[in-house]
Amino acid sequence: MILIIVNDGLIREQVSRLLKGAGYGVQTAVSTPEALDKLAGTAVDLLLVGHQPPELDAGEWAGRTAVPVAALTMAGADVDRLRAMGVQAIIASSFDAEELLTVVGQLWS
Repeated sequence: MILIIVNDGLIREQVSRLLKGAGYGVQTAVSTPEALDKLAGTAVDLLLVGHQPPELDAGEWAGRTAVPVAALTMAGADVDRLRAMGVQAIIASSFDAEELLTVVGQLWS
């Protein structure tokens, strides 16, 4: 299951719909407390964290969990910092469907 932690409703819904359409199990969270609740009660295989997370950014999530983390980032994001903190994949927030599915497929296997 993929947990999407994105506070932008439009992006959260687009990513969720795309991944569900590709056959992935998906849950979403708007806040860190909600995400932590879902992590405690569900087997999560991948975290997909938005560029403006509610409380924790992708790097902070990578340091708190053994679950692989992918970051949806905006231009100008400190990609080197995110990678140094353990983020496995960086996806531009202007992603296309093929790019997102390719990255998720690589991290899923």
